Amino acid sequence: MIHDWIIEGIEMQTAPFVDAGENRMVRDPALSGWREIPETDAWNDDDGSAEYLLHCRRISETPRRALATDS
Repeated sequence: MIHDWIIEGIEMQTAPFVDAGENRMVRDPALSGWREIPETDAWNDDDGSAEYLLHCRRISETPRRALATDS
């Protein structure tokens, strides 16, 4: 089903990346946190590695498009 949504808020992960070995970087779980931002910029936020948390509200209960079913 496809629904229409309104984005009511956006947060971006603030934890820095730390070396996890084997050429792998991960977010530091001890410093995990979120800060509110007005809009996303996925190409530039956190050097293109940003993680976002979207706070959304569904506009209506009726889907704009339902899943097709085989009969």
